[in-house]
Amino acid sequence: MQERKYYEDHELLITASEIRRKHLTLRTDSVTSVSIASARPMKWLPLICLLPILAFAFLLFQFSEILGRVRLSLFTPLLITFAPMVLLFVVISFVRVSRLYLQTAGGPVVLAFKIQLTDSAATLARFQTIKEAIEQAVRAAKRI
Repeated sequence: MQERKYYEDHELLITASEIRRKHLTLRTDSVTSVSIASARPMKWLPLICLLPILAFAFLLFQFSEILGRVRLSLFTPLLITFAPMVLLFVVISFVRVSRLYLQTAGGPVVLAFKIQLTDSAATLARFQTIKEAIEQAVRAAKRI
């Protein structure tokens, strides 16, 4: 008799007795809880990187009376130098990391994770489906 599959895709197989993934097999009776986390860990990076640039610009304008009229030509090298870096930091700040955690008798396990720039709704929906399948498998394992 073949065991019931609660979830199966190209990466993961969940049955009542085990959770299988490439290079990882966990027994469902060792799983105590399942959680999903999603965060943008670098969302403040552009602000942190812009502070020194803004401070420099502020000081340059404050000393403009001493230095004479500040021309746009002073800012051109600054813009050319820092604009690509600031753009890169802005793009990096939109990176979202989503993870599916299992708390087991042996300690925490990251079962799945995804790093993406786009909307994470599809990933979170998939992780929610996996979470529900694991919870069903754990309940079934406890009944046996």
